[in-house]
Amino acid sequence: MAKVLRTTRLEMTTSATTAAGILNIPFIVRHANATSMKSTFWIMELDAPGVDGEPKLAMQYLQVVMLDFFQRRDGVPGLIGWPHVSTNTLEKVANNGCAPEVLTSG
Repeated sequence: MAKVLRTTRLEMTTSATTAAGILNIPFIVRHANATSMKSTFWIMELDAPGVDGEPKLAMQYLQVVMLDFFQRRDGVPGLIGWPHVSTNTLEKVANNGCAPEVLTSG
């Protein structure tokens, strides 16, 4: 297992109430409206050989999207909210033509 030499952390939060927030199609708004999202990305430089002699890069992420469904049935006002959680680990396997400093800056 390779050691992590450096980590860059990126965070993003948005909601349906902000001007550039979440936009949904009408079907989604009616059935499971996404009202907020929070994402955290960790880009890691590993102590192992990677693409074209560069250090190996991996990215892990965690994303939580809050979905609003139908009206609550327990007497509390509002909609039923449910978190949709996604996590994953990705490994860089090829360059896409960008300069290496663009791909690894942070």
